Amino acid sequence: MKHAFLSFSHFLSPLKQTGRISALLAIFLLASCAGNPQQTQPESDSQITKDDRLRHIIDMQDRLDRVSGTLQVANADLCRNQVRNLLGFAATNKHSYSPAMTATASQIFGMGEKLQVTHVIPGSGAQKARLQLGDILLTIEGQPVPQGQTAETETVKMLSPIVSKNSSVKMTVKRNSAVHELVIPLTRACGFRVDLGHTDNVNAYSDGQRILITRGMMDFAKNDSELAYVIAKEMAHNVLNHANTLQTAETNRRIIDRLIQVTPKAAPPDRTTKPMTKQFDLDSDTLGLAMALRAGYEIDSAVDFWTRFIQAFPASRVSSYTATHPNSRARLEQMPKSVSRIKSAEKRKKSLPRGK
Repeated sequence: MKHAFLSFSHFLSPLKQTGRISALLAIFLLASCAGNPQQTQPESDSQITKDDRLRHIIDMQDRLDRVSGTLQVANADLCRNQVRNLLGFAATNKHSYSPAMTATASQIFGMGEKLQVTHVIPGSGAQKARLQLGDILLTIEGQPVPQGQTAETETVKMLSPIVSKNSSVKMTVKRNSAVHELVIPLTRACGFRVDLGHTDNVNAYSDGQRILITRGMMDFAKNDSELAYVIAKEMAHNVLNHANTLQTAETNRRIIDRLIQVTPKAAPPDRTTKPMTKQFDLDSDTLGLAMALRAGYEIDSAVDFWTRFIQAFPASRVSSYTATHPNSRARLEQMPKSVSRIKSAEKRKKSLPRGK
C-alpha cells in the first residue's frame, strides 16, 4: 500500500526522498508547512527571492493536499480496490527540507527537530479527533515519536504494524505548553498519491496509482473547485484503469518521477504519450465531476473552466494536456448534460430516507 498524498519533492534543490512519511502505506498525509508563518526581515535580495519562492511552493502544496485530501476521503466507496486507511494529517520537521532550505524552514516557518502537524484533512479521523495545526507529535501508542533527520523514516516503521491491525491510533501531542491525549480513527480514502510537479507547463498526469499536477496547472486553476475538476478527472482515469488499458502507465510513471525530482530548468521536454480515447475522456469527465460534487465542490462552472482551458492551450503542442486529451469538442458538448444528470442524481439520493 502507498500513501494517498505526497508533499512537494523540492524547490531550488531537492528535498530528502528516502523514507518520506508521504510513502507511508496510505496512512499519513505529509505536507509542507501550512498556516501563517511569522514574517521575518530578509537579509538580502537573494534571501527575499528564496523565501518568497519557498512560501509560494508551500502554499501550492497545502492547497493541493487540501483539495486532493477532501476528494479522496469523500470518494472512498468509488475507488474499489484502491482504498486505503489514513490518519489524515500532515507532519514535518526542518529536516524535511534540503540543507539549503533547513535554516529558512526553521527560522521562517518554526520547524525544529520534532515532527509537527502542518495540515489536517477535512472529514478525516484527525479532524474528528481535533488534532490542530502546530501540534507537536510526542508519542504513538505509548512509544516516543522519532526526532531529527531520520524522524520520518523511523515513524514509518513505527506506524506500519500499528495501522495494519488497528482501527484507530492513540497519540499524545504537545499544544502550546499542554499535552493532549488523542485517539485518531483511521479514515477510509482513495489511495492515490498526489504529487506537485515542478514545472510551469500546464498539465496533469496519472499512472494508475499516482497523480501529478504541475505548478502551471495549479496557477491556472483560479479556485479550489477548478483544481478539484482537474484532480478528480485524474482520479477517475485511475479508478477506470485507463493508463493500464492504453499502456501508458510506464510512460506517465517516468514523467511523474522526473517532475517531482528536478527543477524546471533541468527537466527535459515531456515525451509524447498516447492520446486518451474519446470514450475514456468522456467517462473520466463524468466520474470526475461526480467525485467533485460528492466532495462538496460546485460543478456548475466546470464547462466554463474547461472551455477557458482549451482556448488557452490548443492541441498544437504534442506534449500539452489538450494533445493527450484531444476530444475537446465532444467533452464540451457532453459536459452540461453530465452536470445536470449528476446534480439530479445527487439530489434524489439526498431526498431518500436514511438507509435507503
